[in-house]
Parts: sequence; structure tokens; C-alpha cells
Amino acid sequence: MAQILVLSRDNETKEQISKHLKMHQLDVVTVSSADAVLTELSRDEIIYFAVIVDGEQPEIDTAQLIENIREISKLPVVMLTKKSDADMITLFENGVDVCVK
Repeated sequence: MAQILVLSRDNETKEQISKHLKMHQLDVVTVSSADAVLTELSRDEIIYFAVIVDGEQPEIDTAQLIENIREISKLPVVMLTKKSDADMITLFENGVDVCVK
């Protein structure tokens, strides 16, 4: 089964994303911190097909988080954001594959 890794600090958001993805027969792993995303991606026993990042993370700059993800994996990264269009261009330049506003 396809595994999707979801990063969000908000439990309700994690539940909503998980519920939607599971309706499409996708297996979901949720985490609450940037460190947890990097730990999960480093595990050899789980294969992920994409990473969904919900908004800004307080412990790390978004560009640094994406750079850290890219050092570990070339998985598609979907960013859920409230940023402006200009800021979204920067996200794409930093390695995000899809932005959802």
C-alpha cells in the first residue's frame, strides 16, 4: 500500500488529511515536527511515496526543512500554505513540487 508522510502541528488537520487520503486507499503516517519527518524518511523499513507539509514549522525555516528532506529523499513534497504567490515561487525554487493554497 502507498505510504504518505504528513507533517502538521495541528491534530485536526492531520486527521482531516489522513481521512481523505485513506478514502483513496493510501496508508498515512502523521508526524508533528520537522525532526520527526527527517527521522521517518531515514527509516529503511518504510517506503513513502510523498510528503505533505502543512504550513510553517516553528523549529525550522521552510527552505531549510525542504533542503533537509532533499538530502534524504527525492520524494514529491506537497506544501499546504497560506503564503503569497511570490512566496510560493520561492518554495518551488527551494524544491517543493506542489503548493496548495
